[in-house]
Amino acid sequence: MSRTDLLLLGLALAFGALVIGGRVEPYGLFHDELYYWAGAQRLGLGYVDHPPLAPWVLASSTALLGDGRLGFGLVPALCAAGTVLATGLMARRLGAGRWGQLLAGLCVATAPIFLVFGSFFSVNALEILLWPLACLLLLERIRTGNRRLWLAIGLVAGLGLLNKHTFALLAFGLALGILATPLRTELRSRWPWLGAAVALLLASPNLYWNWLHDWPSLAFYRSRPAVDLPASFVDALALQLAGMNPATVFVWVAGLLFLLLSREARPQRAFGFAFLVLLAVMLFSGLRRVDRSAGIFPIAFAAGATFWDRWRGRGRSVVRWGLPVLVGGVGALLVPVSLPVLPPEAAARWFAALGDAPDIETADVGVELPLYLVGRLEWERMVDQVAAAWDSLPPEERERAVILAPHWVFASVIEYYGRHRGLAPVVSPHNAYWFWREDAAGRDVALSVAVESEVLSRFFAETRELDIFRCEHCAIFRPDLPILVSTGPVRRLEELLTGWRHFSIEAAPGLRR
Repeated sequence: MSRTDLLLLGLALAFGALVIGGRVEPYGLFHDELYYWAGAQRLGLGYVDHPPLAPWVLASSTALLGDGRLGFGLVPALCAAGTVLATGLMARRLGAGRWGQLLAGLCVATAPIFLVFGSFFSVNALEILLWPLACLLLLERIRTGNRRLWLAIGLVAGLGLLNKHTFALLAFGLALGILATPLRTELRSRWPWLGAAVALLLASPNLYWNWLHDWPSLAFYRSRPAVDLPASFVDALALQLAGMNPATVFVWVAGLLFLLLSREARPQRAFGFAFLVLLAVMLFSGLRRVDRSAGIFPIAFAAGATFWDRWRGRGRSVVRWGLPVLVGGVGALLVPVSLPVLPPEAAARWFAALGDAPDIETADVGVELPLYLVGRLEWERMVDQVAAAWDSLPPEERERAVILAPHWVFASVIEYYGRHRGLAPVVSPHNAYWFWREDAAGRDVALSVAVESEVLSRFFAETRELDIFRCEHCAIFRPDLPILVSTGPVRRLEELLTGWRHFSIEAAPGLRR
């Protein structure tokens, strides 16, 4: 292993160690992780709001490492480290030396979006590795002429679609790039089509699951406009710059121009078109979604680092010293707003100093901390109160009870933190939990969380309040949560859950005022 390999690997491992170790009290697991954990307890071919790969991966990880912090954190940390490594290797394939490879990896390691996604288990943690890996394999295909690499590309694409349907965006961008460049001659060979067949074969179980259940994933995606905040072109561009570390703009813009205009990069020009198309889609879509285009930035980082590595003009020494210092320095300032390394009050002050937390969805408006930090706070205390309410019920009610939640967030949090407390089964009509509603069979008492008594009075003969959970640092969707018990349902609980079905970002409307 060369010295360059060792340095690049060291940078990757340091990044992985940062994202897995960058957490202080009182932050716990992020609620998204607990939803994947719930799915990992009920392995299947689909989960409404995501394909099946992530729960299967988490099931394997927690089986080996336990369902504590390491079991959740190791896979995303390894994916983050792998993204740094893949980006450096792409720079090498493009002709960068040691300095360029390390600069490309540094851009990934200092970008807030990669820090955030590497810090908790989710489909995004896997996706940020799968996109660069597919690009790396295509670069290798172009470099070596080995057409059989299309099968490997198809394998990664299939895994990408099994992980998150938005992998199709990369396929779309690269397809346009291939058609717009001499690389389209590849399409005369059977190998790209065989690769596409491999991808489709791997994705087919989830497609079959969606077809079998009347396409619940499409229903979920149609609901997104209800919660996404609109963004002007300027807003969308500002979020892209912030999410990628503003200092890296000197790298990825240079990379885009290098891929599109350089004679040396003519064989790789398809990547420039793909990057331009995906970035334009994000900027003109009116969405505040940095995550949708994050996976394409590593190829631009790699290309930009290659450009600056080969730069022989004036100011070369300034670039070679100043650019890594600028990228690393700005990245260091952004670590406290990317990882849970500061207590909530200190983090809120840091966000205020930098210009407030980003607003992505309607629930973010007016909140001091973004959801990826707030969503790690106070959940265990909430479940303590739910457990206390459960313990207060008479034994005859506990035997016939379920815990009812209007949203998968509350359901998965209670299920995870209550897993060793002997609580009732947790049910919800929301997203994947709707398919698990059989847990309510034969039960007629509902201990509910985050549902108003006025709502429950429509479906139950009697409802009484047991407690209210109040939190200091909460997203707007959970300020004061009533904990109630209801008896005498107007129909069987499983029938009520069937009627309340809701595939969306928002809580089930049947359980809202």
